[in-house]
Amino acid sequence: MTACPKEEERKLQARSPVCVTGCYAQSHVEEFGSLDSLGLLGVSAMRRSEVLAEESIVRLQKVLNHLQEIWELIGIPEYQRLQRTEVVRKHIKDLLDMMIAEEESLKERLVKSISICQKELNTLCNGLHLKPFQGEVETTVLQLEKDLHTQVELT
Repeated sequence: MTACPKEEERKLQARSPVCVTGCYAQSHVEEFGSLDSLGLLGVSAMRRSEVLAEESIVRLQKVLNHLQEIWELIGIPEYQRLQRTEVVRKHIKDLLDMMIAEEESLKERLVKSISICQKELNTLCNGLHLKPFQGEVETTVLQLEKDLHTQVELT
């Protein structure tokens, strides 16, 4: 029987960019203040993430402006400032591309885990002459995987 242990789920979460972005979000909140001090405590989780994303854009613009001021003060010529700005842009793009790739990989692993657990659960239900498990229609991938793990453990 193929196992769908909770340990694998924890490993996925630990390796996933969810952790990276979660850690990023935590450091971001620390930089700008707590959710309470930002007036975000009563705001829905989705809305908070949107506000943090907007704050990130504002912060990036401030950093770029600050770099431009430093380079101008130092006397770096315009063409070199453009080159340096391009390096900054490339670093940010590479980081975001890497995060997207990691999130896509996480999604693929979750979908694969769901498929494996669904097959295992169907085999168990057939062997025990039980009705097949029907997950909720409107559920997330994470919730479906959790529900399937729970059903496999209970069956």
